[in-house]
Amino acid sequence: MISMVHMVVLFIAAVFICATSAIAIPSTVGLAFNRIQRGSQDMVPLFRESHEIKKRKPATYKEFKLVERANGDFGRIFSMAIAWPLSPWYFAYAYFVTPLMTKSAWAWKGWPSSFDSESDLLLRWDIQNQRALDMFAKGLTLLNAGSNKDVSVAQSKAATISKVQDMLEAHGIWDVVDLADDWIYVDTKPTKSGSTPKAKVGQIPAILVKEFLRAFGSEGVPNIHIVNQLNRNELTKMVQNIKNSDDFLETIDTHKMSSRELEEACRERFIPVTHRSDSERRRDLNSWLDVACTEQDSVVGKFSNEQNRRLVLLGHFVAKDFKTASKSKLYRAALQK
Repeated sequence: MISMVHMVVLFIAAVFICATSAIAIPSTVGLAFNRIQRGSQDMVPLFRESHEIKKRKPATYKEFKLVERANGDFGRIFSMAIAWPLSPWYFAYAYFVTPLMTKSAWAWKGWPSSFDSESDLLLRWDIQNQRALDMFAKGLTLLNAGSNKDVSVAQSKAATISKVQDMLEAHGIWDVVDLADDWIYVDTKPTKSGSTPKAKVGQIPAILVKEFLRAFGSEGVPNIHIVNQLNRNELTKMVQNIKNSDDFLETIDTHKMSSRELEEACRERFIPVTHRSDSERRRDLNSWLDVACTEQDSVVGKFSNEQNRRLVLLGHFVAKDFKTASKSKLYRAALQK
């Protein structure tokens, strides 16, 4: 019987042959091998281009995202290298069997980004948009049901519902931020060094933290008290990535962004893109940057939690999409009953 090691060696040999030749293998497995061939050929040039961009700093949003992808690829390669010695069977199933035998838009996400495809990316964007709308509907349902663990201790259920209703009916994005000031500004204790403590995601029910992760394309860990802090940590990292993106976008002219760059930046922030012109998307993106990147007035004894601040903005734009999107029509009808 062929051992697991022999199977992996044979497969790697096949991958090498496929990556260094022009052989086109038919069928679903053949398409997967062709993807491996393309991804293998594109991976090193991607790292080289990222290295060159880093030396002179990104000039466009496309270059910024390319560097971000390359940095993420190092983590994916490291994960693959760790998975193999720890569990060869898991390694073979997660990185070979699943991508080769399924058509899931997430099947190749564990591989470096050069193995991804445009069609999978577009499909993931659509799925994540639907997940964001699902998250918003679940949040409204959760709030309406109410319980001690779902509603902030500092406010009653009625007061919280009233505040959320005011936020949904607010005319402008700054009005939403003003209404959410007690979620954005949080108490803090002075540190010995006098530096501002890192702001992590807080004051959000654990179930909604997991729904946020799903809207960002992750699954997180089960929502169990002992381990669900890992979900909060992962969401903190994701929102930090958006902050890094915000900081870069502040340095360029958004009017010079291509239509594709604009769409990607908007989707990253849950800003609606379907059936909207570039000017409409750009207007909302600039509104986001205006709020997210503006220095805030200090509040005595408190500081601005930049994580919660961006989560409020994300929720604002999901709500904006929820009110008009055809995908949420059934939700809207059910919530009105």
